[in-house]
Amino acid sequence: SDPTYYSLIRARAWMILSWPRGLRMGSDLTDLRRSDITVTDTHITLKLQITKDAGRGRKHAVCHYPLVTKTGEPSVAANAILTYLAVRDLTHPHDEPLIVSTRTRAVIRPKNRDLALTAARDMQHLATAVGLEPLWTAHSTRSGYATQADLDGRAVDEIQSGLRHQSPTTTLAYINRGGRPTQRVAKTLLDAS
Repeated sequence: SDPTYYSLIRARAWMILSWPRGLRMGSDLTDLRRSDITVTDTHITLKLQITKDAGRGRKHAVCHYPLVTKTGEPSVAANAILTYLAVRDLTHPHDEPLIVSTRTRAVIRPKNRDLALTAARDMQHLATAVGLEPLWTAHSTRSGYATQADLDGRAVDEIQSGLRHQSPTTTLAYINRGGRPTQRVAKTLLDAS
């Protein structure tokens, strides 16, 4: 029941759910209920409603997280999600919001400013645990997604589509081509135990 340990587990779940898909930790993840995530023998499925471009409504999306990698190794991503679900289900067994906080025993509600603060605090705990400066916030996952996609050679229009931006100028602002190093930050943060 150590709040810092729970924060690290929850932060890894935040990272897995948001970073690889360019999701917003706030508006895309806060409405999720426990029943929106299912586990099968081969993968984890997340059903969500994501914010459309410029906040014009929401659309349905399904994300799949395989339990094993293409090489047959256990998936770090799936392990992080399953670990969070196990701890979360022990403390909150009902179908309430997926992302919960044990700090105040309060459920994080959509549009609640506490969500951004909890996510930022979680990300800072995780960054500190792996020896990074605690500059990572709830919004860092979107910038991280854009930066990593750029480093992997993806075109700006493809990154723009992933982030659901209307303007490539907005997308370019998310890509960190200098300044704070982000290369392989997600792997470093996700490998934290």
